[in-house]
Amino acid sequence: MSASYTVLRDLCFAFLDRTNITVITLTASFVLYTRSAGVAYFAGGATLCSLSVKAIKKLIRQPRPAHLPGRKAKISYGCGSCARHCKVTERTDLKSAS
Repeated sequence: MSASYTVLRDLCFAFLDRTNITVITLTASFVLYTRSAGVAYFAGGATLCSLSVKAIKKLIRQPRPAHLPGRKAKISYGCGSCARHCKVTERTDLKSAS
């Protein structure tokens, strides 16, 4: 691997490690930019949805589904797609709201 590839990969991973900050910043900026009650209402609803999913996930601590052979088993509980689904839904709905 070349040094530039390694630097680019590390920058991408650093960015992806902070996606929650990026999504929050972009959503807040969009709400402030549009000054629309509908967009603010939607962003608040998406935030409440995400928080309620996290709370329910902590209450119902089921082990993850069986892992595929040859892959390392994850130790955390539940499926990891909940937050991703909320963010994708939020992003697509914000596009349609504008």
